[in-house]
Amino acid sequence: MEPDADIEQAVKQAGDRITDVADKTAAAAARTTQYVRQQGVGGVVEDLEILIRRYPLQALLLGLGCGYLLSRTRPD
Repeated sequence: MEPDADIEQAVKQAGDRITDVADKTAAAAARTTQYVRQQGVGGVVEDLEILIRRYPLQALLLGLGCGYLLSRTRPD
């Protein structure tokens, strides 16, 4: 194959992957929106409490990781 054809094929594949990721992200956002509308804020908080009680170590590590990332984004 010619180099131009290889580049064109790589760009098409990358575009297809980006489209797939964008579609999955949009679908996940739609599901999340529907979930929050059905459960309300109180229902979401209750579900979070259940998850935190079920997985306390993972919740702690996730919180620490999020806190670290947020601290790195803050200007000095």
